[in-house]
Amino acid sequence: MELSENIKAVRERKRVSQTKLAELLNMSKQTYWAMETGKTEITVRRLFEIAEILEVSPLELLMIDNQLNTGYEEKIKRLESEIEELKTENKQTREALSNALTLANIIPAILNSLGSPIKMFNENTFSDEMKKEEYKNHLKKLEESMEQYNKPSK
Repeated sequence: MELSENIKAVRERKRVSQTKLAELLNMSKQTYWAMETGKTEITVRRLFEIAEILEVSPLELLMIDNQLNTGYEEKIKRLESEIEELKTENKQTREALSNALTLANIIPAILNSLGSPIKMFNENTFSDEMKKEEYKNHLKKLEESMEQYNKPSK
């Protein structure tokens, strides 16, 4: 967009008529119309006056490729979409952390429950076959405990 088109778009967005803006700039409607349509050049002083009246920065009026009505809306939608993605990632991260903390709390209990009977074994108490069977039972209990942990929570 050209400067004159940007001024027109902002003026319309702010719901200010050409007549009102011309009046506030102390010029005739025809002179203002010539500026807004690009028939006459806009001075830097006029640019600042128009920006002040329309309550925008002169830079906003100077942006050549600015899509005034849709450009900001598209940026806002894109940023809102990114925020939602971050919220989803944050939720997944919190769930993973919670699962890790739960597992960290469960493992010592499992190891403790496995460790006590194992410590009682000695070569004089059981035969090798009995030891193997006991270890298998403890491994099975460990697998069952892990399966319980891996079940989806409600």
